[in-house]
Amino acid sequence: MDPESIKFMGRKIVILQRLDHPNIIKLEGLVVSRTSCSLYLVFEYMEHNLTGLVALSSIKFIEPQDLDYSAAGNDAGTREKG
Repeated sequence: MDPESIKFMGRKIVILQRLDHPNIIKLEGLVVSRTSCSLYLVFEYMEHNLTGLVALSSIKFIEPQDLDYSAAGNDAGTREKG
């Protein structure tokens, strides 16, 4: 992996660690595998996944949101439609 990709990944991990919002799943920690040289992100447990919820016709989302890619580093955030 090239150094620029590592820096990019590091910035994303720092952002995930700092996020504290009830609508965003929390990053609990990092696990490094020495045998496969892999990095795993450990998130808090979530009972459902978004894909599964969207597939259910009985679930209706009441607050539509768009992804807002800011000019500062193209970090994804959300903003409400209005």
